[in-house]
Amino acid sequence: MTTIGNCPAVTLAAGEQLHGFRVLRVEQIPDIRVTAYEIEHEKTGARILHLHCDDRENLYAIGFRTPPADSTGVRISWSIRSWPVRTVFL
Repeated sequence: MTTIGNCPAVTLAAGEQLHGFRVLRVEQIPDIRVTAYEIEHEKTGARILHLHCDDRENLYAIGFRTPPADSTGVRISWSIRSWPVRTVFL
C-alpha cells in the first residue's frame, strides 16, 4: 500500500470489514507520523479512531455519550461552594 513521509503503510482500505468492524475512512497524517483509521462496530454502532504509528508506547481512551434526560436546556453546574473544603490544593 502507500506510505507518506514517515507514516506507517496503509493496511486496510475504506469499506473493508474485519472482525465485525467496517472501515469508514483511512488517512495518513504526516505532521504527527500516523495512519488514522476510522472504524465502526457493525452490531453496536460504536465508532473507533485508531491512530497507527511506529511508537512502542500504547494508549487508549474510551468516551461515552451522555445525552441529557430532557431538552429543557437547563444545565447543572457544580461550584466550589457546593463542596466546601478547607484547602483546594493539597
